[in-house]
Amino acid sequence: MRANRLASLILFILLLTISRSWAQELISELRAFAPIVNQEWIGKFDDPAETREIFLKVEGILNGTAIRQTQAIPAAGNFRSETLFFWDPGAKTIAYVRMTMNRYLFKGRVTPNDSVLVVEGTRYAPDGSATPVRSELIIRHDGTFIEKGGHTILYRKK
Repeated sequence: MRANRLASLILFILLLTISRSWAQELISELRAFAPIVNQEWIGKFDDPAETREIFLKVEGILNGTAIRQTQAIPAAGNFRSETLFFWDPGAKTIAYVRMTMNRYLFKGRVTPNDSVLVVEGTRYAPDGSATPVRSELIIRHDGTFIEKGGHTILYRKK
């Protein structure tokens, strides 16, 4: 009986390890995201007066053909957003679409440049107005990354 439990536990750990390694496999076009995928992050604004934390989960989905990023800021009325990154074969670029709980829609492309992912696109407001947006995700060798756009956020692993 005890040997069966041990064997079951070993099998469970093995299957969990295998499934996690499969989840981390991204298609080649999305590999620039590999250092931040399948992890959870906590972000802090560069501005010391801004104390809200940003909780970010980045995961490979659909057999590595897309990346889902979920964002939550509990101290901002539990603000949430979701972003999908994917390879657009027609445009031959990494595309993204982001939706926020307050009905903003972002669409655009991502251009990898060494350890920097340049995110460019358009923000569509609920009233139908559109604004160009640009930010950079700077992946650092110390296991952190920085988002620079209208603000600067440093993300560390949770």
